[in-house]
Amino acid sequence: MGLAPFYSPKGWHEADPERGRAMIRKLILSAVMATATVAGVTSMPATAEANPPALFPRRFEVMVHRGPQGWQSHGTYKLHAQAELVAIRLRHAGNRVEIREFFSEK
Repeated sequence: MGLAPFYSPKGWHEADPERGRAMIRKLILSAVMATATVAGVTSMPATAEANPPALFPRRFEVMVHRGPQGWQSHGTYKLHAQAELVAIRLRHAGNRVEIREFFSEK
């Protein structure tokens, strides 16, 4: 099989048959890898199949320190914002306040 000569800055050269075969092998390998990648990506499900997260009801308890009586519960709230508003009011009245979070049973 006679390959056509080509011109380079160094002058006319004969084409190397081994170099041409290596290029064809790389081209075929690249095509196979691209096909495998596309096939692998398309075989994956579009959405994840998972159960929704389990949500446990949360409660927020406002605890007030009342001197010698110690810590007492001032109230329990469903939202942290509600508990925080009560805690701010109690702090402005001069009390030590903590908000404790706990999970209640369903």
